[in-house]
Amino acid sequence: NKGNIINLFIPGIQDGSSAAEIDNALMQIKGVIKTEINVAEKTVAVVTDGSVKPEDVLKELKNIGYDAEVKK
Repeated sequence: NKGNIINLFIPGIQDGSSAAEIDNALMQIKGVIKTEINVAEKTVAVVTDGSVKPEDVLKELKNIGYDAEVKK
């Protein structure tokens, strides 16, 4: 279901280690099923069970030092 994917642009993604850090943080959020991170494009698709709000994801990213924007 497309409504359960939150697409993000995260300019701070540099490499695999920042991708891993982001994945680890987002997987802590209740309702996140998996993340698909494209390091080259600096995008993250967060696959959820439908209970996760984009604000929850942005807050978690800010906690670990990444600014993100939700792609329409």
